[in-house]
Amino acid sequence: MTAPPPRSSARDDRGSVAAVVIVIPILLFVSFFGLQLGMIWHARHVITAAAQDGASAAARFNATPTAGTATATGLASDAGRLISNLAVTTDRSADQVEVTVEADVVSIIPFHHVHLVARASAHIEEFIPEAER
Repeated sequence: MTAPPPRSSARDDRGSVAAVVIVIPILLFVSFFGLQLGMIWHARHVITAAAQDGASAAARFNATPTAGTATATGLASDAGRLISNLAVTTDRSADQVEVTVEADVVSIIPFHHVHLVARASAHIEEFIPEAER
């Protein structure tokens, strides 16, 4: 039986630093991109819920458009630092109200800007006496 060839005490690590220098930034970018997508998804749900609740508040019997704007602004503001440049508008016609919520999502990826818009509408509640139904 022959003995195996002797191993060299020095390992051949050539190329390992280059691999780390390439792989780590890619992993960081993918991680930040996933985090950014999660932030956008959450912000979209927050402003959509704010618009829906604002439309519901403004459509109540004897409510004013200001009630819808205040409700939507309060709910969207609960998102904290997730959104910036919040703008809420409420438009009311004779039988319908529409609330629009606009906001920018805070970006953690350089040169990436996301502006979200959510709209919700509702029919205005009115009292109809029993005799007129």
